[in-house]
Amino acid sequence: MIADPYEHNNLLQGRLDLPQQGAYVALLSRLYQWESVPPPVVTNFTLLSSRFAVTASRANDARCWLWRNDALDYPVWTVLTNVNVVNLSSTSVRIADTNPLPDGAFYRMTLRAVQSSTNTAIGWWVPD
Repeated sequence: MIADPYEHNNLLQGRLDLPQQGAYVALLSRLYQWESVPPPVVTNFTLLSSRFAVTASRANDARCWLWRNDALDYPVWTVLTNVNVVNLSSTSVRIADTNPLPDGAFYRMTLRAVQSSTNTAIGWWVPD
C-alpha cells in the first residue's frame, strides 16, 4: 500500500471488525465493477442434483469465481472455494456450487483477466 500523507492509520495492517470488512469488500467489489474488462456472458444456469451451476463465456485465459449471498441488501458476497470448475473451452466455463444453501441464494460470477475484474449477477434459485 502506498503511503498517503493524509492517512495516518493504515487499517489494513490490523484486524478489521465485521463492519470494516463489509465496507472493504463492498469497496473492492465496486472498484472491480468500474474496471473496463468485459463481463462474462452467462449462457445457462441450472440446479441439478442439489448443485447450482452456471455456464458462461469469458475472455480467453480469464479466471472466474462464483460468489454467493443469501440477501441482496447485505453488501458482502462470499466467494465460493469448494466449487466444481469445468473449462468447456478456452472461452467457456461451468462453475457449480457443490454445497448450496438450503433456503436458496443469489449468485454472482467474477471474471479476472490480467489484473482486472467485472461482476455479473446471475440469478436466484429456491429449492423445491
